[in-house]
Amino acid sequence: MSRTEPGDPRRKRPPTPAQQERADELFDEVSSALRDIREPGADPVAALRHADHTFGILHAHLCRGGVLPTPWHKARHP
Repeated sequence: MSRTEPGDPRRKRPPTPAQQERADELFDEVSSALRDIREPGADPVAALRHADHTFGILHAHLCRGGVLPTPWHKARHP
């Protein structure tokens, strides 16, 4: 597993549009899965399983040194 440390030069390169798009897609998938729980007739257990699965994919992306989703990046760097 490759992680970037604070002084790692890979952290200084801005993400490519494709990298940012992938991170944002993963974030949107997790958010959507969590929103689905509130839908009338939704199966909350299935929705939480889906949210957990999609968060696992986002987590793996981040652990491989992937960029933060835009909402998280903006919250961290206002």
